[in-house]
Amino acid sequence: MALKKLGIWTTLVASLVCSRPCIKCLQGLLSVRHTISSLDGTSTQNQADVIIVFGYALFRNGSATNPLKARVDAGVDAWQKGFGANLIFSGAYPSRISGYITGGGKRNKSEAQVMLEHGMQRLERSRKQVAHQPESWLLEEQSTSTVENALHSLDIMKQKGWSSALLATNTFHQRRTLLTFQRVASDLGIHCQVGVLEVPFAGHRWGLGFLVDNAMDLLDFVRELAAFVYNMKVIF
Repeated sequence: MALKKLGIWTTLVASLVCSRPCIKCLQGLLSVRHTISSLDGTSTQNQADVIIVFGYALFRNGSATNPLKARVDAGVDAWQKGFGANLIFSGAYPSRISGYITGGGKRNKSEAQVMLEHGMQRLERSRKQVAHQPESWLLEEQSTSTVENALHSLDIMKQKGWSSALLATNTFHQRRTLLTFQRVASDLGIHCQVGVLEVPFAGHRWGLGFLVDNAMDLLDFVRELAAFVYNMKVIF
């Protein structure tokens, strides 16, 4: 009887933790306030020089996953509203192994290129007409990690003379992204204002049922929490 009750409670707890509302709340624990602040803690409401959209794994056919689409949508919408003057899509070509497992390899396109394609579709839908790639939209195709996203994007900012940025990424990735970006900028001696865009929750849609989708959403949280702890020596 005791084992049966334990099994029932275990099932109930597991069902709660794996539910989409709970996963959304867990991912939200790793989010940050959506303001622009400089390294010294001061804030500003001025337009940022650039919006940086961080890459994420692709589907095996090379198309954008839901979390990546949400990042791009937030970045493009913010750019159209004038929150940022320029836009950088940051993400490298998938490695041979990750490309086979998650995507990119079949289309031989980088995450940045896939983000640009989705961003152009978003732009065309909003304008209801065919659009050409804006000159202020740039691709950064060398980054294979959050640290490299920061390094290469900051290098572009330095070359362009930009001093403020808004980061576009999912809630589960925001806290580590912001801290990493600030730390890399400080290490490089670059003084800039940086903030994070609000990106709505976007659960996975793998087409294999809600249990698989929820499991992938939960994996995003667990993996990012582990990465945050592991990279504390880099961030702090």
